[in-house]
Amino acid sequence: MNFIKIVIKYILRLISYRSVQKADRFFNILYTHWVKYSFASFGGNSYLERGLRLWNAKFISIGQRVFIRRMGNLSAWDEYMGQQFQPKIEIGDGCSIGEFFNMSCTNSIVLGQNVLIGRWVTLIDHAHGGNGEEELEIPPAERNLVSKGGIVIEDNVWIGDKVTICANVYIHRGAVIGANSVVTKDVAAHTVVAGCPARIIKTALK
Repeated sequence: MNFIKIVIKYILRLISYRSVQKADRFFNILYTHWVKYSFASFGGNSYLERGLRLWNAKFISIGQRVFIRRMGNLSAWDEYMGQQFQPKIEIGDGCSIGEFFNMSCTNSIVLGQNVLIGRWVTLIDHAHGGNGEEELEIPPAERNLVSKGGIVIEDNVWIGDKVTICANVYIHRGAVIGANSVVTKDVAAHTVVAGCPARIIKTALK
């Protein structure tokens, strides 16, 4: 047993952390080249990390220099329990999306250029049914998917960790969304919003 521990310790000393990082990046590049042909379009110098859950990538467009980190969910629903949809997800040039995000649509989600999204962020343009009494008696997974409208995020928006952005929301350019916020209404350009629901905290000085 001690011999095995010594061998493992020796091997670990031979393999540097930098070497592990290089190997991880190499496998992520392979993964990117493997899946990029599934998308409607995929721009140059864009990079996906492994562990990404993709659903119907043929409805998803990726711009140039996009960085999407591992363990996220990117889903475009064209059919659900007999319902038919025409989904669209567009991610503009220079966007960066953190780990464990959830981006799901039956309608549309459009990101402009250079949008920065933190970890554990949810963008979803639909819900399971409404709030009628009869619907609430149906198991949630069996209710129709309902969308109140798509999501649009303009250029240079910064979205902090653990933010949720609901359907029918338009976030204008240069806005900042504070961590843990729930965005239920449009956000004006060059404003900082935070809270649940999100409210204006600060407006940029002119």
